[in-house]
Amino acid sequence: MKSCWHWSENSRPLPGELLLRLEAASRSANDKAVLQVPELVVPELYADVAGIRAESFYYSYTTIL
Repeated sequence: MKSCWHWSENSRPLPGELLLRLEAASRSANDKAVLQVPELVVPELYADVAGIRAESFYYSYTTIL
């Protein structure tokens, strides 16, 4: 997941490579692991720093405290 957010677009995985990685992860998933990040990610702040429009994001997430 983190590899998709490299600053350099050339460092990000290609769609086909990403699909293979996700399929492999799906096969080995135990349905109990939860995605955790060290701090809250604010998409609008990320977009500002990255120099992109926040409106270009489509996101849906739940914060577990």
